[in-house]
Amino acid sequence: MGVAQKGRSRTWLDDHGWWLCVVNFESSDWSKGTRLAVSADFLWHDRDWLAQSYGGRLCEADGSEIHVAYESDSQFAAEARRLAARAAEEVVSYRARFEGVEEWASELSATADDIFWQQFDAGIACALAGRPREAHHWLRLVRESGDDRDWVIAACDRARELDQLVDPGDAFVDAISESVARFRSSLRLAEIDVASGLRSR
Repeated sequence: MGVAQKGRSRTWLDDHGWWLCVVNFESSDWSKGTRLAVSADFLWHDRDWLAQSYGGRLCEADGSEIHVAYESDSQFAAEARRLAARAAEEVVSYRARFEGVEEWASELSATADDIFWQQFDAGIACALAGRPREAHHWLRLVRESGDDRDWVIAACDRARELDQLVDPGDAFVDAISESVARFRSSLRLAEIDVASGLRSR
């Protein structure tokens, strides 16, 4: 499928240039076993670790959160194959639903509500999709959060900077491309021409 393991970890990455579909077979703190999370992370964040920006842990058909306990090699091997197949289905679904920034702009705008980081992501996605009015709306909500924690203040400052670049277009793409390039470098992902990909959305 072209999904690459991150080092020797339990994390696998489906690389879309400026965003990743992240499959994580999470370890358990209290027993041998695994959970399954499939999410998207946007590489325009100024950090060097992965987060579940959209999506997260998956559930079984009965609504309970997936958790497979280790009992034996044969038992766990069968369960691991089942979870890998489920993860593959989720990756295919992400690929089909989010072919470009326009689809992400629509989804994030519909789901952000009062979720701080989704508002931030919605603002950036809308700007990249050529939807400046929505971009200004979401970035303004970020700036007006009123939270005085250091990481929130830093994000508000960044939202203010980006909000001023939305309308010119190219300057916004350049700023986002630089952030993506830094994040990709920190994750040791291949160097790509991010700006060209975003402009050809």
